[in-house]
Amino acid sequence: MSLIRGRLRRIGAISALEVVAVPGGEGPIAAQWLANGGGARYSTAGEGHAHEAPAWRAAGFRRRLSGGKQDMQQLDWYFDFISPYAYLGLMRLGELPDVAITYRPVLFAGLLNHWEQKGPAEIPPKRAWTYRSCTWTASRQGIRFRFPAAHPFNSLPYLRLAIAAGSTADAVHRIFEALWTTAADPADPSLIVELARSLAVDPADVSRQQFKDTLRSATEQAIARGVFGVPTLDVGGELFWGADATDFARAYLADPAILTTAEMQRVAKLPIGVSRIPV
Repeated sequence: MSLIRGRLRRIGAISALEVVAVPGGEGPIAAQWLANGGGARYSTAGEGHAHEAPAWRAAGFRRRLSGGKQDMQQLDWYFDFISPYAYLGLMRLGELPDVAITYRPVLFAGLLNHWEQKGPAEIPPKRAWTYRSCTWTASRQGIRFRFPAAHPFNSLPYLRLAIAAGSTADAVHRIFEALWTTAADPADPSLIVELARSLAVDPADVSRQQFKDTLRSATEQAIARGVFGVPTLDVGGELFWGADATDFARAYLADPAILTTAEMQRVAKLPIGVSRIPV
């Protein structure tokens, strides 16, 4: 886990937010948001390139960092690299104000098996819709995005790599970007090797029993918590599921009472009218 703080400075007529890791955090994270009129550019140290981002995301990031020494609320974010929705959700976490996020890798297939569900890619018409919808959503939100060479893919080595690297924000972002911005083949062994080395992890560690057990335990703990899909954000014990739940979570952070209204309490106890008969 890391806490990040920012400071606003002027570069000519452009405002720049410098984001740095707080000592004791998870490692080197450096970035700048350069807001200028209707758009923004984001660059990460070491990447050597910048990403275009819409003004609303820069504004949201600026609001998040403007709190200075205010207390930050601890949130848990459950994810699996197999999910394009998790990648899209990751790109919106910066909109949440004054929070510190713990990244929790889990096996999506384990969640599906427990809750007896099928993933979106396991239903052919839904698979086609999912791929189109994610591609359109990323384009609309100004998120750099390309589906990998094949999907679904085996995400186990990438999840174990994230754990071996400490599940840091830097590691999670690097792995997601390698899988969801380059159209690379996740089954290519060289990809996991290159990622591991970039994260100062021995590629052989990905197969260590320790990290296999950690992932299994983390998935079981998520299920016990009530997590049924990815991405899921745990905000003070309340779960917000999906890439499109960011606005809901942000509203809850601003006013937790939105979940205690009469109608919210009524739907929480709504009786089941009919159940589907198993075939």
